[in-house]
Amino acid sequence: MHSPAHPRPIPGPAAAPPPERRRSPVERLGIPPALTWGFVGVLLFMTGDGVETGFFS
Repeated sequence: MHSPAHPRPIPGPAAAPPPERRRSPVERLGIPPALTWGFVGVLLFMTGDGVETGFFS
């Protein structure tokens, strides 16, 4: 009999999936973490603008 040049590897135990890490609410909304504080700043300035508009009217 002729033995193969490259024998097939013997399958080992299946690798466990990586543990799932908890995602922040910002990541669940799809906002990139690097831009989070920029979005917070825009939210604050837009809120202030609405308050100012209501005050002058």
